[in-house]
Amino acid sequence: MFPVLKDNDVVFVNPNAYKASFPSVNDIVVAKHPYKDNTLLIKKIVSIDENEKFCLLGINKNSSTDSRSFGSVCKKHILGKVVGVSKYKLKEKKQSD
Repeated sequence: MFPVLKDNDVVFVNPNAYKASFPSVNDIVVAKHPYKDNTLLIKKIVSIDENEKFCLLGINKNSSTDSRSFGSVCKKHILGKVVGVSKYKLKEKKQSD
């Protein structure tokens, strides 16, 4: 199975998606890695346990670092909901002199 996201893909994230609602199973989210500072993950929520911890699984299960290796994560680790992906690289804004 090939990765869904490729280099240079642009991921659109709604950081306010879970301020008024709770994350749901099958949501694709951006989350902080629970043990590696400055590492962000894009994963699918596959289950929510009774303690409201989230089991995150990569789409490419054979080569993904996810809850199978680091366990379930708390809501505070979830930064937002993925709402879109663009396969086109955005042009960088040129700085004016």
